[in-house]
Amino acid sequence: MNDYGLLFSMLVAFAIPGLVARRWPLQTFEHPTGFLDAALMPAMAGLAVGRVAAIMLDDPRSVGRLADMLVIRSGVEFWPGVIAALGVAAWSARRAGTAPMARLVDIAPLAMIGYAGYEATCLFRDGCYGPRGGFGLRPDGLQARMLPVGLLIAVIIAAGAVAVKQMEQRGSLP
Repeated sequence: MNDYGLLFSMLVAFAIPGLVARRWPLQTFEHPTGFLDAALMPAMAGLAVGRVAAIMLDDPRSVGRLADMLVIRSGVEFWPGVIAALGVAAWSARRAGTAPMARLVDIAPLAMIGYAGYEATCLFRDGCYGPRGGFGLRPDGLQARMLPVGLLIAVIIAAGAVAVKQMEQRGSLP
C-alpha cells in the first residue's frame, strides 16, 4: 500500500522551514546555507536511530532484516531520533569550528517549524484524532467530534518556534 499522506507530510516538513529560512537565515554557517543543507544529515541520522529503536522495542528479531527496517510506516521512536539528530548537528558544528550550542540554537526554530508542519499534515494521514470533545473534527463514519490533537500540537510548536527565534534575536539564548 502506498502512503502518500506520509510522503506529503515529509515534503511539508522540509519545504516550509526551507521557505521560512528566507526570513530567518541561518547565522552559524560560513556560506549562505538553506535549511535543507543544514538539516538533511541530522534528519537522516534521527530517522535511522529512531527506526532502529522502534524495531528493537517492537520486534528485536527483525533488526537484521533490511525489509523490516525500511518500512518506516510501522514506526519511528521520537526521542531517540531527536537525540541522534541533535548529536549529529552538534558534531557537524564542532567540525566546522562553530560552537555546537550556537548551531543548535540557530537551527532549532526552523526544525520546530518543520515538526509543526509535519503535525499539521495529520489530516492527510488520519492522525489528528484524539479524545472525544465538544469541538473538533468528525471522522468519517462517526457521530462524535474528536479533538484534533495533531493540529493543536502544530500550533503550539509553531508558536514555540517564533518565541525561540525572538529570544535568539534578543540575545537571550546562548
